[in-house]
Formats: sequence, structure tokens, C-alpha cells
Amino acid sequence: MKDPQGYSIRTLRNLCIDMLRREKQRQKDLEAAATEMHIRQYDEDTDNAEQRFRQVEKAITTLPQQQQQIIEMKYIKQLSIREIAQQTGLSETNITTQLSRAYASLRDNFQNTINEQ
Repeated sequence: MKDPQGYSIRTLRNLCIDMLRREKQRQKDLEAAATEMHIRQYDEDTDNAEQRFRQVEKAITTLPQQQQQIIEMKYIKQLSIREIAQQTGLSETNITTQLSRAYASLRDNFQNTINEQ
């Protein structure tokens, strides 16, 4: 070897470049894995939301017809208690009572579902 110092410096430089390249690739791999995990989590969340929506929809169908109608008017048509009372001919107090009973029935329904699992 004519220049051992130059050879050593060149070897060290090449090793550093290799380490930097490996680290850069590792970062890319980590980012890709994180993105994949995020996509999977989003899909799971979407599936869970759809499943919960179906459960709520099914639970609402078990309510008495009047309570179903009031729930629909309140949450789908987004009417106020006063507007629901005007359209149904029921008092505002009666609407509030029917909503409370519907909520209690839905809570019981979900509690039973949870206990069965």
C-alpha cells in the first residue's frame, strides 16, 4: 500500500456513507409501516362505526312506533322539541318524556348487548 492513511480515510468515508444509506432506508421502512398501520386503524374504525350504526338502527326498530317517529324527527330531520310537538300534536313535555323513555330503552338494549358478549 502506497498510502495507508488515504486508504483508511476512504474506507471510513465509505462505511459512513453505507451507514447513512441504511439509516435512510430504515426511516423509509418505518414511515411505510406507520402509514400501513394508520390505514388499517382507519379501516377498523370505519368498520366499527358502521357496525355501531347498524346496532343503533336495529335498536331503534325495537322502540314503539311513536318513539321511533320522535327519534327520527329529532335526529334525522333535526327538528326542535317545539317543532316536533307542533307536527305530532303532542305536548312538548310529552315529547321530552317519550325521548327519555326511548333513550332508556336504547341504553338497556346496548347494555344487554354488551353483557351477552
